[in-house]
Amino acid sequence: MGRLEQEIRFTPAEQDLFELQRKTVEEWDIPQDILDQAHNLVEKRRAEVGKGYFALARKSQQPTGSLHFVAWEERVSNGEIFGNVGTITVSEDQEEIQCGLCGGWFKVLNGAHLQTHGLEDGDAYKSLLGLNRNQALCSPKFSALQREIAIENENERNIRETRVPFVQGFDPRRTDTRRRQFGEDRRRLFEEKRTRGELPSGRTSDRPEIRRLSEGGQFSLYGNNYYFGRTANGNVKITISGDEVTAEGYVNGELVIKTYQRKDL
Repeated sequence: MGRLEQEIRFTPAEQDLFELQRKTVEEWDIPQDILDQAHNLVEKRRAEVGKGYFALARKSQQPTGSLHFVAWEERVSNGEIFGNVGTITVSEDQEEIQCGLCGGWFKVLNGAHLQTHGLEDGDAYKSLLGLNRNQALCSPKFSALQREIAIENENERNIRETRVPFVQGFDPRRTDTRRRQFGEDRRRLFEEKRTRGELPSGRTSDRPEIRRLSEGGQFSLYGNNYYFGRTANGNVKITISGDEVTAEGYVNGELVIKTYQRKDL
C-alpha cells in the first residue's frame, strides 16, 4: 500500500489546466475566510479517508480490493472486518456509516463502491455481513432526508392511487422495522443446518450437478452455501474437480463462470 502523503505529479496539460483554474478563482475575488473554510473541509475529509486506509493496513496485511464472495466469507469468519457482524457502525454526527470491508466512511454504500470490493450489489453485502434484507446502507441523517423528500412528494398517496410496488426511497407504509430477534433466530437456524450438512427443502432431490438458485442468488452444495448472483436466471451447472467447484449460469442473458475453492469435501 503506497504512502498517502506521496507527491502528486501532473502532466503538462493537467498543469496548464490547474494554473488556468487557479487564476480564474483569483479573479473571482472570493473572501479569504470562505477559501479557508473550503480548505479545512478538504483537509478534514482527506484525514478521515486516511484514517480508514491506515486502519485497514493495521487490520490486515492482505489487499482488500476486489475479492470473490467466498474469499470475503473467509475473512468475515476470521474477524477481518471493521465493526461487528450484524451491525452497522455509524459516525458520532450520524452523517456517515463505515464500510465493514475497507473501513472507509460514506453517506451511502452505493453499488459502485461495493463493486470495487467484488460484490454484485447491496444484497450481497448484507448477506456477507449478516444484515437484514431491509437494512438501509446509508447514514441515519441521509435516511431521514430521503424520508422528508418522500413525504414532501406525497409518495404514500401515489402508492395508494397507482398500486405499484415501491421501488426506491423511504416507504411511508412501513410503520416499524422487523424485530432484531427474528433475524438472529433465522441466521442461527440456517447456521445449524449448514453445520449438520442439511440442504434447504426443495433442493434435496436435485442432482449435485444442477442446483437451483434461490431468490437471493444463492445455492447449496453438500451443506455449503455459495453466492452466484442475484440477477442470475434458472439453474447453475456445477463441476467438481478436487477441492475446486466451478459454477456456470446466466446473468442478464450472458454466460458467467465462477470458481470456488472448498476446504472440505
